[in-house]
Parts: sequence; structure tokens; C-alpha cells
Amino acid sequence: MKYGFANEKHQEFPPMVMVSILNVCNLTCGHCYWPKLAKLPDYKGHMLSWDHWEKIINEISQHPGTVLNLTTDGEPMMHNNFIEMMRYAKLKDIYPINMTTNGTLLSGKKIHTIVEEGLIDTINVSLDAMTPDTFQKIRGGRKDTFLEIHDNVINLISLIK
Repeated sequence: MKYGFANEKHQEFPPMVMVSILNVCNLTCGHCYWPKLAKLPDYKGHMLSWDHWEKIINEISQHPGTVLNLTTDGEPMMHNNFIEMMRYAKLKDIYPINMTTNGTLLSGKKIHTIVEEGLIDTINVSLDAMTPDTFQKIRGGRKDTFLEIHDNVINLISLIK
């Protein structure tokens, strides 16, 4: 049976691995499952263990060119070991590493470390709004959070330059 793989290499290992490293977030976006998950009576926030991270990264490292995409179910930068995890992935020559973030934590020492050490290759900021009012409706954050994210993105661009 043919599944439409781009090439034979992709039949053995996927060209992109999407990893949710935690199920915790600092916003309550209407389009995301996390706010509903967090309201369940048995919900407990989890962060991917180091052992599982090593296993994932070690396997990906055996397939050069595989995209590592950090996304879904939470804000990746909230993981307690985020920087160490990215350092390990880079140590194992994982490229490219993509991350989707809500942009709220793209500040301070963490973003300086990410840029200076080249830990993330593509940072996608998921904002879904052009105004603070729309942001508040869609993302569930405070209106001033929209402006903070704006400043974080401008700062990120200047750090990269």
C-alpha cells in the first residue's frame, strides 16, 4: 500500500517530530484544549521527564534533518528544564528546532540564552490578534499582556540582528 511518503527515508522515520513537553500554560486560549483539560477533576500539570526527553532526542539524532517541533498542549518555555533540554538537543545536532510559543516568556535571561547559544532555529509566536481587546477575547490574557508580547517580539528581533 502506498502512503504518499515524500521519499524512502520518510518511510523509516518521520520528517518532523512534534513534541509536547508539558501540559501547562499561562493563557486560556479559546482554540486550545489546555483550558478544558486544566478544569478536569483529575488534571495534574505534567512536564516531560528528562529520561523521556533524552530518548526522544537520541532517536531523532539518528535521523539527521528531522525537524523537532515543540508545540501543543502548553507553553513550552514554562518547562522547568527548557534551556537544558534545548542544549541537549543542540549537543545531539538536532536541526532544525522549531517552537510555537504564545510569546509571554520571550524575555529576560532565557531569551538571551536562546539567541546567544542558537538553541531554537525558528520561533513561531502565536498571537491571533491585532489589538489588545481581541487578544483578551481570544487568548484569555490581560490587555497589557498583548503589549508585553509585542515588546518581547521587538526585543527578540533586535537580539537576533
